[in-house]
Amino acid sequence: YSIFVKELSLEMFIGVLEQEKQNKQNVLVSAELEISTNRTSWKNDQIENTVSYGDIVNLIKKLASEDHINLVETFADKIITNCFDHSQAIQSVSVEIHKTEIIENTSSVGCKIKKIRN
Repeated sequence: YSIFVKELSLEMFIGVLEQEKQNKQNVLVSAELEISTNRTSWKNDQIENTVSYGDIVNLIKKLASEDHINLVETFADKIITNCFDHSQAIQSVSVEIHKTEIIENTSSVGCKIKKIRN
């Protein structure tokens, strides 16, 4: 099964342009995590037996609040690495990063990265 976070809105320092280093900008983060059903079970209706999307949201927020990040690819990779570190039940992570304010005449620019646990 999968859990997901859609368009988590964050204000953060990200980008290589001088204005991006001086001012926070809006970033939307979406993530989908495939969870091994033989490692966790929601069937007994207990949160400790699942991967909590609340924990994943907090993880992403924490990473966004740390130091300035130059590339959206770096941010996506950090999210993926931290998700894998969070739970062995996570088998793959797909992350999309959308910068919504930096390029005129676009709704957003960014990247999408997916990794599967080795």
